[in-house]
Amino acid sequence: MTFKQLSYFTTIYEKGSISGAAETLYISQQALCRILGALENEFGRPLFTRSRSGVCPTELGTELYRSSQPVLKEMTALEQHIQAFIRSDSKRLNIGLAAGFRYLSPSNARSLWSAFGSKYPQVLVQARETQYIDGLARLKDQDLDFLTLSDYNAEEGYLQFPLKTWERVLIVPEGHPLYDRDFVELSDLKGERVAFSANPFVYQIFLA
Repeated sequence: MTFKQLSYFTTIYEKGSISGAAETLYISQQALCRILGALENEFGRPLFTRSRSGVCPTELGTELYRSSQPVLKEMTALEQHIQAFIRSDSKRLNIGLAAGFRYLSPSNARSLWSAFGSKYPQVLVQARETQYIDGLARLKDQDLDFLTLSDYNAEEGYLQFPLKTWERVLIVPEGHPLYDRDFVELSDLKGERVAFSANPFVYQIFLA
């Protein structure tokens, strides 16, 4: 039984479903089921009963949740403390650049790095390109100090700052009813067949 297994078990318990927990943890349902299965095999008994509406904790699952919460809180606090100590001691800033960073104008991006470097010359900035889901998981695990991305509203516990970006454009052929429009609302696209060149989160905005 590991800290990771208990943490994932807790998320399943609190969400009441595998799919909801997987979405929160940014992992696939199959991977989460394997982790839960390994924990249940270790105990030799199920921790949840499954149904079409979700999962319901067994008596063992309820007891494991109740007993594990103090330990998880202490381990989480310890992990955050050590990660904060490492970052402050190394004076290193880890930045994740998801696809949203491409929408920053080159001059704006250069000014951001230049201003930060002038103010904090002692800090080593390390930037890496990352996928959206992986970047959010790394941020949650404190492997990144901050992440740039688009079309996403940060969940509770995170600060989100807007950066100047380019506008999203719609390309239509000549003769299309929207061809002469200077600006298009989402409602104007109702009934249209649209191909997105975008990240996974923009679909939630357009399809909501």
